[in-house]
Amino acid sequence: MEQEREPGKLTPVEQAVKAFEEQALKSPELAREAFWRLLDNIKEFQKRVNRSFVLMAVFALVFELLNRRLVSEASVGGLRLTELESLSFVLPVAIGFEVFYAMSAIRDRNVMIGAYGRLSVAIYPKLDESRINALLVTPSGFITPSLPGVHINDRAFRLASFLSTFEYVVFGFLLPIGLPAYVLVQLFRHGGFAVLEVWVSAVLTSIFIVVGFAIFFSMEMEEMEDE
Repeated sequence: MEQEREPGKLTPVEQAVKAFEEQALKSPELAREAFWRLLDNIKEFQKRVNRSFVLMAVFALVFELLNRRLVSEASVGGLRLTELESLSFVLPVAIGFEVFYAMSAIRDRNVMIGAYGRLSVAIYPKLDESRINALLVTPSGFITPSLPGVHINDRAFRLASFLSTFEYVVFGFLLPIGLPAYVLVQLFRHGGFAVLEVWVSAVLTSIFIVVGFAIFFSMEMEEMEDE
């Protein structure tokens, strides 16, 4: 039997559901409007996650070009920039920040998905039973669309499963973990261990990444305890 939490120990999802229920008693129309805006916010947070992943890849590409001395100057707004070596120390920090931003956005998106799922069960049970609700709320990926339980044939199912696994590995491990690790290794390899800027860049990058994943996994632990 599930034990009730103390008032100060509600999970973010429970807090959102409780706030919605209180609002529904005061103004049902406003509550319905908030319910559908919740879906819009879920999509907006997913766009932020996708944008962060794209920026990670772009920053890493620029870093690699600088690291291999393939780019020595650039033009921005008609101004020619020739001293680009300092970007090698800034770009890893930018990648680390995007990891932090993506993990924070995923955390907030998952809170809203959890709240949306519980509210839809209570308010629109038929919508939830039809699985249309899952299609509306499940974020689509870069490669595979979110069509839960809908497959044309076995071959299409195997292809979709392969692409989903590939996408999970790329966006769940390679970009947020493998990419920063590679960049930091290259930074020490070419910058050396005696350069202060290298250490500052590495420390700031690591802090952003650790805090980002701590935020994400703290939310996952709360949801596991709630179940």
